Amino acid sequence: MYGKCASLNSGRKLFDEMSERNVGVWNAMISLYAGCKNVGTAIQLFEVMDVKPNASTFNSIMSGLSELDGGCTKVLAFYRRMREFGVKPSCVTVLGLLCVFVGAGALNSVKEIHGSSIRNGIDLHLQLSSGLIEVYGRCGCLRNARCVFERMDERDVVAWSSMVSAYALHGEAESALSIFREMELIRVRSDGIALWSNRALESCVSGR
Repeated sequence: MYGKCASLNSGRKLFDEMSERNVGVWNAMISLYAGCKNVGTAIQLFEVMDVKPNASTFNSIMSGLSELDGGCTKVLAFYRRMREFGVKPSCVTVLGLLCVFVGAGALNSVKEIHGSSIRNGIDLHLQLSSGLIEVYGRCGCLRNARCVFERMDERDVVAWSSMVSAYALHGEAESALSIFREMELIRVRSDGIALWSNRALESCVSGR
């Protein structure tokens, strides 16, 4: 009801009238401000919270910060505050961070986030692992991409395609074809990206 920017004033009035607020109420108000691109006010509310914030609190603010100029640096700084608070990142946190850092090619930041996800036991989440492969691939860190790929107990088509694309992007045609053929061997259904990469790579290899 109060989740739209048009209802921001009404939502704040209701918030201010509440005698007690749990973390869910604080998060709702912070998320509303952040979602309406009023990140400054969202952070002001965060600073005066009288309950301990959780991962959702930080996720909302980092999402808002990511849309600002210099968002990558600001998001990383706020993520470090999250760690200082002793709040464990969720899978949603890490996926959001990866989306921010992949565009900036911020390899060191990606490694920091990956290390944190390992320490918090969420690195083997299927969607997160696939995301890490894609981000490492785009940053040119093929060794790390392959390490994540090899550690996965289960691989979906996104993981396979991301690994193929990572090799293809950096001219590793034979490695990309090897992964694609292994993908076909175990009957993983290829998506359009993997099929396109395979055809292009086969042309390159045969033309040598």
